[in-house]
Amino acid sequence: MKKTLRSLAIAALALPLVASAEITMTTVWMNGVVDGVATPIPGLDAGWNKPTPTHQSTSTCSRFGIGKDGKILTTNHITNTIVAWDGKSMSTFAQLPAVTTEKWNGTVLATDDAGNVVFNFNFTDPNTSLQNWGVIGKDGAITEVTLSTPMSELTGHTGRIDIISHIVGDVTSEKGGIGYSTNKGSGQVVMFHFKGNGSKVTSVTAKMSQEVPYLKDLSDKAKYQTETWQPSPKFNTVDQLLQGNPEDNFHLGLGVLSPNAMDGMPSIAGGSLANFENGYAALLQNVGNRFYTSTALVYLGGEKYIVRNYAPADDELLTAWKGVMNFGIFKEDGTLVASWQGSQYTNGFGSETITVETIDENNANIYIYVATGTEDKASGTIGGAYAAMVKVSTEPVAAEPDGTKEHPYEIATADDLCNMWSLMKPKAQTYFVQTADIDMAGIEEYVAPNGNSGIFDCAIHYDGQNHVIKNFAPKDRVAGIGDKAYYCTSVFGVAQGTIKNLGIIDANITVTKFEAGILAAFLGGTWANTETIQIPSSMENVFVIGKIKHTHENDGTDQKPTGGMIGQVAADITLTNCYAQVEVEAKYNAAGIVATLGNTMTLNNCYVSATVKGKPANLVANGGTVVANNVVAFGEGEVPAGVTRYAAGAADGIQAVQAWSAFNQGKLINGLPAFNWQDVSGIYDIAVDEADNAPAVYYNLQGVQVANPENGVYIVRRGNKVSKELIRR
Repeated sequence: MKKTLRSLAIAALALPLVASAEITMTTVWMNGVVDGVATPIPGLDAGWNKPTPTHQSTSTCSRFGIGKDGKILTTNHITNTIVAWDGKSMSTFAQLPAVTTEKWNGTVLATDDAGNVVFNFNFTDPNTSLQNWGVIGKDGAITEVTLSTPMSELTGHTGRIDIISHIVGDVTSEKGGIGYSTNKGSGQVVMFHFKGNGSKVTSVTAKMSQEVPYLKDLSDKAKYQTETWQPSPKFNTVDQLLQGNPEDNFHLGLGVLSPNAMDGMPSIAGGSLANFENGYAALLQNVGNRFYTSTALVYLGGEKYIVRNYAPADDELLTAWKGVMNFGIFKEDGTLVASWQGSQYTNGFGSETITVETIDENNANIYIYVATGTEDKASGTIGGAYAAMVKVSTEPVAAEPDGTKEHPYEIATADDLCNMWSLMKPKAQTYFVQTADIDMAGIEEYVAPNGNSGIFDCAIHYDGQNHVIKNFAPKDRVAGIGDKAYYCTSVFGVAQGTIKNLGIIDANITVTKFEAGILAAFLGGTWANTETIQIPSSMENVFVIGKIKHTHENDGTDQKPTGGMIGQVAADITLTNCYAQVEVEAKYNAAGIVATLGNTMTLNNCYVSATVKGKPANLVANGGTVVANNVVAFGEGEVPAGVTRYAAGAADGIQAVQAWSAFNQGKLINGLPAFNWQDVSGIYDIAVDEADNAPAVYYNLQGVQVANPENGVYIVRRGNKVSKELIRR
């Protein structure tokens, strides 16, 4: 079917390439409030501060929970277990030891980088919640460990701890793991350092941070439960945390219940973060919101981000505590880069936990857990525990190709190839990559990418990526394409630049005017911008198989050269690991590789097999200077110095070529060497001839030489004769 030339938008030419990365979010599961319908976690739906008829002094859910392996872990105080909720079902993660006092186990929960879970005993006792710990290993076994730091060294500690940050490191290793916690009645943060013997935790020490001014003010006024604030380690390795003053290497989100909730306490518009630098606490402004204090760090794409409770400042529900279940991801300077506003939860009489679980360099899970004991009729929130799991990613996002070296245009179809000319940039270099084999069968109208209007002010760089262009056979000087008729019977027109990793198969071209070559009609050209520019030209890992004929329509005036690969060269060019299997027919300058060479052509590990008709008719080139480094020519015709000529299909010539690294796998196409990267199945043109007396050389149907053929069909070479034979032993 005849195809016509069509314009094609740039965006349609290619799948986009990597330009940058941005954070994307996907909600995996959620128990929240949507459109006035609340869906608390089943079994944890009575609220943390509400007793049940049978457990008058015990809450039904914990105020805090953490994320791990796609689940929320929290404490069921009725059963004294840590339970796991995966968005669909509840299971028991661990049975905790018996409670030794009228207290609860496991309100403090944390994970470390190795997958261990840390909890405390006998919450809310001001001593035991700080001193007595348990570690659930990856095998489910519980190891108990007691704080070895004397309480007298923990200056400023006056009460319990409710929550601890994610623990960086492995608490069972000798280097250990480090986490941070606020405590009741103190303006300081406690650093806990767990260590082990390689298999289980063996010790835990603690150290108090410097005072955090804002936290201290709140504690002194005794108006806010500062033990519920969630700090986070400033770094993601133990070695980094141990630098300087380890006890101060944390971030701490700051906030108050409302602008007027506390006498003498200022409102922090937009939220802030306490951050120790050089021994002094400083505030990072506009990080999160002013109401809630959960903080975690996430590392994505090599960058560190702060995760904070967040709702947009103009959100009408902000004053109703919407930010408690929603979060934002911030740079350290306070810039918001992404936010999740998945739930309309609006009850502030509760506490929340944000957990980050790193998957790999570009992916993490963020878990948010919140428990409340009150209702909010306006939003539909009821008492109970709520949670969500959100996947965050900085997998590279697509950027539109723009023809630069970093983002080349992609050529995947015949239409893409036909429209390359429209993407060439005047007085500039344009880059392309081919992403699939292309069949040009039936396409008669073609515009060469470069020089199509007779102007040579573009350079082209084309990487075929080991693909081929088949059946290239456009008509010459097709009516209706006007000044685009130059060089339209060559793939590239003017090949100023680089061509590599490309094959042309079964080209069949007839030319009536202008220079002619299957790959390029012409090579060379400069353009003047601020200065004269000439781009170095080269071809590497390129082959051409086909026919080209020049009719010289205006005989006597149109004596243009015709080459198997390039018609005329007016600039230096280097060919490395290239070959041409061509038939060239013309009245005037004709050659297998370059018909008219005006400059220097350097050939490295190249061969040509050609039948050439013309005046003069040469296998390699006419004129210019040829520098030959391992060059073989098969057939009749003159060759430059340094080129070794063999009879057509000569076995010793084939052996010489197959000694070169690009051809050494013994593959054949049309009975001659093919590149190692070529798929030679199904594209043989085998002439079945009578056998010579030469020894037989066997190849399988993939073109790979076989020393001892078993039963089957093989390609057999005897001298310069090739046949397909059935071998039976």
